[in-house]
Amino acid sequence: MTVGFTTFFQKRFKVEFVVKNISKKQLKIFGYPVLPGGELDLMNIPYVSEADIKHAILKGELKVKLDANEIEINASNIDLNSYDQDFIDYLTNDLGITVGVTDNGGSGDGYIAVQDEGVEILSQARTLNFVGADVVVDSNGNIANIFIPPPNFVSHWNTSDGSNGNQSVSESISRIITRISTPAGGEGNPFSTNGWAATNQSTTLSNNVAFTTPGNTTGFGGNSTMTVTVYDANGISILDIFTTPFIISNNIFTSGSGNITVTITNFGSDSFRFQANASININIGNILTGIGREGGRYHVQITHVTDSVTDGTGPYTYVQPDVFLDSNPTTPVISGTVTIAETVG
Repeated sequence: MTVGFTTFFQKRFKVEFVVKNISKKQLKIFGYPVLPGGELDLMNIPYVSEADIKHAILKGELKVKLDANEIEINASNIDLNSYDQDFIDYLTNDLGITVGVTDNGGSGDGYIAVQDEGVEILSQARTLNFVGADVVVDSNGNIANIFIPPPNFVSHWNTSDGSNGNQSVSESISRIITRISTPAGGEGNPFSTNGWAATNQSTTLSNNVAFTTPGNTTGFGGNSTMTVTVYDANGISILDIFTTPFIISNNIFTSGSGNITVTITNFGSDSFRFQANASININIGNILTGIGREGGRYHVQITHVTDSVTDGTGPYTYVQPDVFLDSNPTTPVISGTVTIAETVG
C-alpha cells in the first residue's frame, strides 16, 4: 500500500527517499501515518529536506525505526554524502543505500564511468585494476594518469633499468696493486689499514676522487636528495657525510666541510618524472689530513633518494670498492755502498 500526500510545493525533480513499513503496526514518520506494508516518499512531505532526512538517519526517528527493524529504505537518490567512513559504511552496508553516499564531483553516487576511446563500457565502477606489462598508472593528487604504452624513463642512478641503458657509476682515480706498509705508530698512526698492512692491495695516489654516470638518470625533482658518505678503513666509522637539499634544478651543492661537492646538470623532464646528471667530487686528502692522517684506506657510498611523488622507487646506491690512498709515495733511498753478489750453491 502506498501512502501519498498533497504538498504545498510539488517536486520539480525526480528526487526521492522512500521508506516502507515492515512492521505489523501503523507507524508515524515525520508525523505522517504509514500502514503495515505501506510506503512513504519523505521528499513528498512539505518542508522536509535532504538535511532533515540525513539528520533523522544519523540520530533521529529514522535511526530508531531502522534499528528496531520497523522500516526499510526502498529507494533513495538524495544527497547523503558524508566524510565519516563509519556513517558511509552504515548507509551502504546496513541500509543498502549506494546512491548519493559519496561525492565523486558529479552525480554524488560514488561511481566512476569507464570509457574506451570515448565509448562508455562501464557506468558504475568503484575500482579500476590495470593489468599487463604495457600499462603504467601514476597518481598525481586525485588524478590517475594511465600510460599505454608506458613512458620510457631513463635509468636510475647506478642501474640499467631505463631507456638509456647502463648508468653504472664510475670513479676518476687510477688504481695499482702495491704492498701496504704497517703504520709506524699502530693502526691509525699515521694511517689506517684495517687488516691490509703487509699485504698487496688496491692503491691510488689521487687526493681527489670524482664519481658520475655516463648520462642522465631519473628520479630527481620534488623531494629527491643525494647523500655522500666517506667511510674509514673499518667500513663503519664515518669520516665525512653530506646530504643535498631537494634537487629541483641545475645546481652545485657543497658540504659544510667544503670537501664534498655535488653538481647537478642537464636537469629536465623525463615524462612525468625529472632527470639529471649528478657528479660528485670529494677531496679525500683534506678529509684524512684533517684528522691527522697521512693517507689510508677508505671507501665512498653515494645514495640517490628519488622523488616520492613522481617516482617513489629506490633508494639507489653506489658503493666504491675500498682503496688505499698513498699520500707519501717517496721512492726509497738507500745510502752508502750497495753490493750485489751471486749466492753460491
